[in-house]
Amino acid sequence: MAEEVGIKIRDIRLGPYTNDLPSANFNKHYITLHVFAEYDEGEVTLCEPDKCEEWKWVSIEELKKTHNLFQPIQNLIATGAI
Repeated sequence: MAEEVGIKIRDIRLGPYTNDLPSANFNKHYITLHVFAEYDEGEVTLCEPDKCEEWKWVSIEELKKTHNLFQPIQNLIATGAI
C-alpha cells in the first residue's frame, strides 16, 4: 500500500475470493483474492496517474450505490462480505 497509494495499513486479513468473468467476448477468467485491512497512517497519494484517475475514501454504503465498479468489487459486494 505504501508503494501504490502512499499509506500504511494494519490488521491484514484474508477475505473471500471471487470468480470474475469480464465479458463473454473477453475470453478470460480471473479469480480475485480479496484482502481486508485497517488504515494505519499516511496521506493517500496518486502514485500512478497513468493507471488510476483518483483515490478517495468512501463508506461501504456509498460504494454499494456506485455504478460502473470494477467487476471484482461488484462480485465482492454480491458475496455479502462487505
